[in-house]
Amino acid sequence: MTSMSRSGSEIPADALRWALVHGVLRWWHISCISVVTGCFYVEPTWEPVDNNPPQILSPTPQDSTLVFQNSTETLRVVAFDEDGDNLVFFWDLPPFTAYSEDTRQESDGLWSSRLQIELDETLDGQQIELLIVDQSPLDPKSTSFVWDVVVP
Repeated sequence: MTSMSRSGSEIPADALRWALVHGVLRWWHISCISVVTGCFYVEPTWEPVDNNPPQILSPTPQDSTLVFQNSTETLRVVAFDEDGDNLVFFWDLPPFTAYSEDTRQESDGLWSSRLQIELDETLDGQQIELLIVDQSPLDPKSTSFVWDVVVP
């Protein structure tokens, strides 16, 4: 994969790949006017990347409070990305919290993530945040949801 630069020399594929991965470049294409001897170079045309953030379809519990009623409670989220990007789920828990996590892609582009948390008195008054990030290579977007923890 190479591209022409302004001077007509080629840009190495590794340099373009690095720029794409690190978000330096946005979607662009080179305009060309055809002349008798070939192609007359015109400045690149930059186009914004349209990427929508993921949508949380159903958090469980739906309100923003997790009240411990058992020795283990479960948080669940179903999310969808309109652009079809893969999703990554980051659970932010208080330190030393015992938990297990299960994230998977469901049918029709839906993603789900489940977090089981063991009862711990020190969780009372803390918050658990879920950050969902899409894996768009040029313009990643995210969304989040926060639960306040109550231990009666």
